[in-house]
Amino acid sequence: MKIVKNNLYHLLQLCQFSDSAIPIGSFAFSNGLESAIQLNVVTDEVSLKHFILVALKQSSYLDGVYVNHAYRQAKRADLDGLLALDKSYNSKRVGKELQLMSSRIGNKLASLFLHMHDSMLLRDYLALAKKQGVAVSHPIVHGIIFNELALSEQEAFAIYQYGSASMILSAAVRLMRIDHYQTQRVLFEVNQTVDGYYDKVKSMDTIETHSFAPVFDCLISHHVDAHVRMFMN
Repeated sequence: MKIVKNNLYHLLQLCQFSDSAIPIGSFAFSNGLESAIQLNVVTDEVSLKHFILVALKQSSYLDGVYVNHAYRQAKRADLDGLLALDKSYNSKRVGKELQLMSSRIGNKLASLFLHMHDSMLLRDYLALAKKQGVAVSHPIVHGIIFNELALSEQEAFAIYQYGSASMILSAAVRLMRIDHYQTQRVLFEVNQTVDGYYDKVKSMDTIETHSFAPVFDCLISHHVDAHVRMFMN
């Protein structure tokens, strides 16, 4: 099926890939929120918003850069370049649970997309990754898919950031006393950061990426040995 560039179809593609109900398994992860609530780092709407802002900043300077570069490598159909990005990203994603999250969501997203649209590039990438024993990651798969759909790099970055925030807010509804009105207000507010972050990272090379957020990383580590767990991280 050939992707046809059309304004309304273009809009619906963005809606589909930003839908929190898209079945890629993100519902199983809280991105550290579960431990943040257990340790009273997040207690209300205000602290939840601050937590998400930190998560989005961390995502921008690591995942977002890899989304951008994966999009560019996919445009050149550079399979070796895409695998090199995966290896590099996996070496920088601290913590087994975060690596597991990225790999599982990436694989589910790839599988879903191939059921919707046949992509030789994506198939070849998955086959090469399997042959070389490289764990595919969410940012790389995301960049490939948005290139295949003829959507823009900026849109790929924005939807990835939106998905990160939505994942945490979905977990928040199940973990704390907060309603959907509050979570939508938080989402509306944190979405305002996306243009600024894209402008800051669009020219960054992968060697410049960083994700230093010590409290956030400690929360992820705490979750590994937590006695009570609803989420995989």
